[in-house]
Amino acid sequence: MNKVFNILYSLQDPIHVERFQRFFGLKLISNDLKSTQYDPNKIHHLSSNGIKYSIDNYFWHYLFLIGSQFGYEPFYAFAFSFIYWNIDSSLSRRLNLVWAILMYCGQFLKEILKIPRPNNSKILVMESKYLNEYGMPSTHAMMAVLMPITIYYILIDRYQFSFLRYLMCSMIWCLPIFGSRLYLGMHSVLDLIVGIILSLILLIPMLGFLDRLDYYLVHKFFSPFLNMILIITLTMIYPESKTRSPSRAETVMIISAFSGIYLGSWINFKLGYIQYPCMDSSSSSLPIILSDQLEILRIIARTLIGCVTLCALKIFGSMISTKSIKRITGIDDFDRDGNKYKTSIEILTKLFTFQILGLGISFIVPMINRILSIERLTMIEDC
Repeated sequence: MNKVFNILYSLQDPIHVERFQRFFGLKLISNDLKSTQYDPNKIHHLSSNGIKYSIDNYFWHYLFLIGSQFGYEPFYAFAFSFIYWNIDSSLSRRLNLVWAILMYCGQFLKEILKIPRPNNSKILVMESKYLNEYGMPSTHAMMAVLMPITIYYILIDRYQFSFLRYLMCSMIWCLPIFGSRLYLGMHSVLDLIVGIILSLILLIPMLGFLDRLDYYLVHKFFSPFLNMILIITLTMIYPESKTRSPSRAETVMIISAFSGIYLGSWINFKLGYIQYPCMDSSSSSLPIILSDQLEILRIIARTLIGCVTLCALKIFGSMISTKSIKRITGIDDFDRDGNKYKTSIEILTKLFTFQILGLGISFIVPMINRILSIERLTMIEDC
């Protein structure tokens, strides 16, 4: 047992993060101008934890920066929206369902374990926003694992595609995300391993119930009420962080968007825009026809209209929720330092705003596309 603990302790050691950063071209700069490390011809940078450094290899630098963005909410908001409007709304719904559950579990566990991020005077921390957030498990690692596995599970019985090509794409997807967490100094090796294992443990039972759970959330008359009760309950039981961490607010954003997407899908079903039972698509190719130039133009139009609509909905939702809460509570300035309700008000605002955004993705934007006669005609088959 002691040997196991020694291995785990070793994997948590920040020295591995430091070595990874040095190997891929991040070099510390000494404050001593006479030091051999100081090169006046190089561009020097300052990390979030106040350490000067230089970048020796910009290929890896930008690869890991891009890989890091694949684990954050803006990317998934765009990806789920694009899939919903242009490819397969049932795929988007199910992905969003699994993503919301795993993100909630991962963020919840972070607040329970309270294991800090790597801390070492020679580690470069390059994402200041998340400095106060706990490190284990790595939700980036969880998301990197869940996406390809869930997509494969959903698509294998619906469409024809090459497994080897899919496996190669999955590796190209996962490795930059894993590497980005070490390169940016945000996680230890153990954080990544725990995130991967936790994701696999949660996915095994979840995928078995995925289709049934999706069916009830879309087709049953009581699902909007159950949905709302569930989101409020999950928000209330989420642990409060003792640090100024964005963890709780971002988790509320995720589950609220999930709630809105399923509410919109439920409305679509009730209005007859989604049918049941499903059409048999097991012998078809992936439903995005890139050879049709007119369809490509429709895809671009749907995406642009959708993004503009979502931006407007976010502004509208935030404005309405803020004014409503001010009127109900009688508090004019939410941001003043002495406001003990500041966090709760922020959570309520995000809860409403991102539910509106989710509803926009699944109902409002498709409705606009339908009015403009640029809707995806196969959407009715996405049960």
